[in-house]
Formats: sequence, C-alpha cells, structure tokens
Amino acid sequence: MAIYAHLQKFSPGLQKIMRREQERRQKYSVTKYFKPGVFPVKQGEIIAYTGRSGIGYPHLHFELRKNENTPINPLLKNFNVKDSIAPHPKEMAVIPLMLGSQADGRFLAQTYKIIKVAPDSYRLQQPVQIWGTVGLAIDVYDRADGAANKFSVYEITLIMDDTVLFHSKYQFFSYDKTGQIYLDRNYRLLAHKGKKFFNLFVAPGNKLDFYRPFSPGNGILFTEGYAAQLTRETDALAGVSLANSNLINSDRFDQFYLNLTQQPYSLLKQGEHQAKIIMQDIRGNRSTVELILYVKEMPIPARQWFTFSEPFPTGGRSDAQYRWFRRNKISGWLPASAPDFSTELSATTGNGHSSPSSFEKTNSIPVYKAEKITDNAIPAYPVFITSGTEAEKIPNLKLKKFVRDPFTVFTLQSKTPILSPFRVRLINKKIGKKEIHFVARDLRHFSFSVPSFDIADDTTTIIIGHTQSTGEEPLLQQKFYLRRIDRKKSRTVISANGDFTLSVPAEASVQNIYATLEMINRKTFRVPIPGDSLAPVFHVTPTDVPFFKSVRLTFSLRNDIKNKQQIGIYSPNFTKRKWNFVGNSRNKKKSEIDAGVKYLGYFTLLRDSKPPKVQIISPRDKAILTEKRPVIKIRYRDNLSNIGGEDDFRLELDGKFCISELDPELHIIKFQPEQPLSQGRHKILFRIRDRAKNQTQTQITFTIKGSIP
Repeated sequence: MAIYAHLQKFSPGLQKIMRREQERRQKYSVTKYFKPGVFPVKQGEIIAYTGRSGIGYPHLHFELRKNENTPINPLLKNFNVKDSIAPHPKEMAVIPLMLGSQADGRFLAQTYKIIKVAPDSYRLQQPVQIWGTVGLAIDVYDRADGAANKFSVYEITLIMDDTVLFHSKYQFFSYDKTGQIYLDRNYRLLAHKGKKFFNLFVAPGNKLDFYRPFSPGNGILFTEGYAAQLTRETDALAGVSLANSNLINSDRFDQFYLNLTQQPYSLLKQGEHQAKIIMQDIRGNRSTVELILYVKEMPIPARQWFTFSEPFPTGGRSDAQYRWFRRNKISGWLPASAPDFSTELSATTGNGHSSPSSFEKTNSIPVYKAEKITDNAIPAYPVFITSGTEAEKIPNLKLKKFVRDPFTVFTLQSKTPILSPFRVRLINKKIGKKEIHFVARDLRHFSFSVPSFDIADDTTTIIIGHTQSTGEEPLLQQKFYLRRIDRKKSRTVISANGDFTLSVPAEASVQNIYATLEMINRKTFRVPIPGDSLAPVFHVTPTDVPFFKSVRLTFSLRNDIKNKQQIGIYSPNFTKRKWNFVGNSRNKKKSEIDAGVKYLGYFTLLRDSKPPKVQIISPRDKAILTEKRPVIKIRYRDNLSNIGGEDDFRLELDGKFCISELDPELHIIKFQPEQPLSQGRHKILFRIRDRAKNQTQTQITFTIKGSIP
C-alpha cells in the first residue's frame, strides 16, 4: 500500500470522485477507501500535485505500508536515492537508572560532546566513570546527497569489549505502537534538553519490533559490586534469606542478583571497558563512536569540609596525591600548589577563624579545593579546606527535586559560597528522622539521592541547617508530598484545596510513577496569565514520563461563575509566552470541567471571552471582478481557545453552504467555486466560533462583470 500525503490537489478523475464524496458528507475532510481495481493507476500517470502543509514548503509525504497501519522503510524497496554520506553523531548520554548509580559521580544523566578524529570516525574526549545500573544513548542523524533534510539512521549497534550488547534496525513500524517511540528515543532527555537521543538499550515495557535479539533490558549496563549496595540500601531482595549471608560479599553476588530478578542486564567487571557504537544507513554508509567506560564507584566522602588546623583525610597533602586549586572570586578555581597550612592559619584572625562578615567577601578568606588523583584520570569528589568560618545566614538557597522513578535526586544551589559544613535531614512517618549524606561538587552546588519509595505517600519535610547548630533556625525547610502510582492500578490524586484532580488509569505508563501536585502563585508565573483568576496554576509532575493512555485533569468550578462555556483548561508555552488550549469538557451536574492529556506539566483555568478576529482577504468588499471562479480566502485569529475544526465555521456564497479548505497552520480558510459564477452581484457570509463558543460573523459583496475589452 502506497500513501501520498500533504497534497495540493488530486488528478481530475480522482478529484471528481472526492468532490462528490465531500458534497455527500458536506465536509472537506473525508476518508474513502476503494476496493482493488476500482481506481486503476498506470505507471507514469499523474495522480496528484504536491502541497506544502506540515513543513511549510512544497514536498511529498510518501509511505509504503504492509497493511493499513504498518508503514515500512520505503528504501527497502531499492529506490534509487543517491547517498554516500554516513550518519553524523552529535552527543552521547550516560544515564543512571537506579538509586546510587553514577555517571562521572553524578546521579542524573550526563551528556558529552562527540569529537571527530577521522572521516566517519568519532570518540569521546575522555573516559566516563560509571557505577550501578546505567544506560547509554546517542544523538545522531543521517543525510543523503543533495538534500538538506535530516533523516533517521537505519541501524545502531552497541559493542562492549568486542561483544554486541544491543542492536536496532528500523525496517517497519506499527501505528498501533506510536506512543512507544518514546521508549526507543529517550523521552526524559527530550523533555529536559529538547534533543532526540536513541536509547542504546531496550527500556522496560518497550514492545517495538526494532531490536534483535529482543528482551527488555538488553543493553543496560550493571556494574560489578553494585548488587550488594542496592541490597543493603533498598528492599530489592526483601524476603530472600541469601541476601544476608556471605554471598553478598562474594564476587558471585552480582550474577546471583541478576538471575534472581530476571534482568538481562550486561554485567561489567570493575575497571576499563572499550565501547563502540556503529551507526549505519540503508546504503551501508557507516560511522563509529568509540569511548572508554571506567567501572568504579566514586565513593561519597564522609567529610568534604576541613579547616587549616584539622588533619587531612589520608594524612597526606602532597601534590602527588591531589590536584590543588585556590578560589578566586572573579576567575573561580585556579590551579595552585599544595598550600602551607601553618601560614594560612596564621593569616586568619585569632584562633584561625575569620570574622563572620568576611563570609560575604570570600576572596579575603583563603579557600582551597583538593581533588584526589585517581586511575584513568577519573575525577573524584573534591575536598574543601577553609578557615572554619560559619555564616549566620546563607541567603537564596534553592532546592530542586528530580524524580527518576525508583529514586529521587535533590539539588541545592546557593548564590553565596558555603564555606562550612551543613546537614540535611528528611522527616516523615515511614523513615522517621534520617540524616542524608550529600555531595558537594563545588561550594554552590550540592546533591543527594534517596529511594522514591521512602518519601512517597506521606508528607516529607526536608531540613537544611548547620552541623553545629542545635536550636538555631534552619537555613531552609521545605515540605513536599510524593504520590506513588502503581502502573497496574488506577489512582486519583487530589490537590490540597480540593479543586483539582488528576486521574491516572491502570497501565497508563510502562512503569510505576511518582507524582507531585503543587499550587503556583499566578502573579509570579513566568507566562502572563490573561483574564480573571479562576484557579491557581497547578504544577503536576512527572513531566518527563510518556503516557500511553490519557490521564484526566479535572477542575471544580465555583457556582457563582457565569458563562462557564467560556472556561477551559490551558497549559503554557514558555518559548512563545502564550497559553495553549487543552480541553473544556463539562460535567454540569458536578460543576466540573475536565480534559484528557498524555503529558503532565502546568495547568490552569482561563476564560476566553473574545470572539475570533476575521478578515476576508479576497475578494475585497464591493470588488468588481472578471474572474468567474474567484478564490475566496479568509484569515482568522483567536487569542486563546482557537477553533477545533471545520465544524466551527460556515461559509455561504449567495446563501449556499460552501465546502471550504481549512489550513490551521496559516489560519486560512479557502474556497473556489466549481462552476463559473453568473454576472452580477454576489454575497459572502462567514461565521466562525472558537472552542469557548465565542462567535464572529462578517459579510461582503462583490460583482462579476464580463471580460473587459
């Protein structure tokens, strides 16, 4: 089956058939199937003319399908497309997938620029440290000779130490599995970075037919020694008696864990591993990316702050063991030699402590950073040496949380450098009061991760304060509520004020998710909010998990609100600083308004009380024309809800309904009479309404005269 789309018009014979069908249904957009042989086509015969809808300039959207719903790669049919260009890789991503997993010591996905070393040969500039359960992904595109378009690659292979761990080949695709494409491309990286990375592993729940051999989990890396850490820190093997035996400490435990949990992950021994990604197009042009992965846990230091008078962690401070840096307020960290701490100590006031006021003027306080030199130039967490000053208050602390399904990462950012230790505590009914070990990457940025299950379905308080303070007011205290939604069960989440509900059906996602629902102050929101205040802005997460079934958003409406048909649910477009219509289905009995979505984010209620603006571009009012089949072209604009489709407008010519073409991208409605119009005066009447039921009507007249000699 061949599909030709984004067309301007059909050939005369087919156009006549489709016109009859449009007249019969009184619609421009119709679907009609022909039985084999009803409309025969010969090779070389013109069947249609290309249009420009979709991408804005003339082109042909062409598909070959195995059946009605399964397109295949058309290049498999040996079309003569000139292509001597190999795929072009841009970035690599290394993605921690479970609690305690690391990519260069970080708990969140890290991306790396790819550098070219020879024609069609690329590599990463430096080794990447990994630990735990990790996935790789790559941002890559292909081109063909003489075309500016970017295409997908045909095959991708991940090889680790000469063993193939993952292979994908893009031959065909079923539209029944459209949502699953976000398991092949990394949806989380798309949501946060706006880039399309190909996963080099089969994500859980992925049922696409691209992979051989196929098994969810293929390509995921599992490092030696991680199973013991995972077992001790979580309930991963709860109820398994062997988990507490000497097996945990043996070199057989990782494979035991994978066998027991039935995970087809690839076990990597500690040390250096050579990885290669091969990308190939259908013409056999190939490129490669090589990288070194170094398997070793980057242990979180028990302490990261020391004073000049304290013993160093290992007792040694030589240049051979550490790389030293001294902080400069303007230039940041500058390379330095191992300092003479007795000199630095005497330079501070009295007993080695600077005055609290000097905290704000950190250039006057000697601050050093030491990074331990490790094998393979893999960085280690830094250690900071200061005078021991502790500030009375650290302003502008910002706490962010990143839910990564089985674990949640918290990041803390301070505008003022933190020169003394502080403590982080989590408090809820499930875990009680728990001291959290965090990591400082520098003096302004800190992070830690916890099992999402430990902080789910209970109000959790996070408290940040100085280590030496007891009754002192915390530097930061924040509460949050994380709701666990089992993928096999439906769940309803209700806002604190009871006015907003999120309803998630069973099997809406391929994984358990952890949702948050927070009210945002409308006055401080990043996108201006038009109209009266009908509801707060609700921030609903996760925003980086794809849904394969619609989840329902429901707002309660106050009884005193008038013209409720004008009210809809909207979400913001931060780039264009505007609001997009989501839906406005109403339950009149319950005084509610709801909408189905397959994504989460920011939502609020807005009123659209302004009708669409309309301009009849051609013909002009009272125009005198010689063309007896004039093209009627109308432009419309709407400020909020927009129009839903061709049922929302009506064009009449001399009192007769006209089947008109809608171009929603250009906001144009167009009609051309099939038969010549008679000489004389003619009238155009046009009505249009938006999805909030606001209506506009306009009319003009024009005159047809005979040919001007």
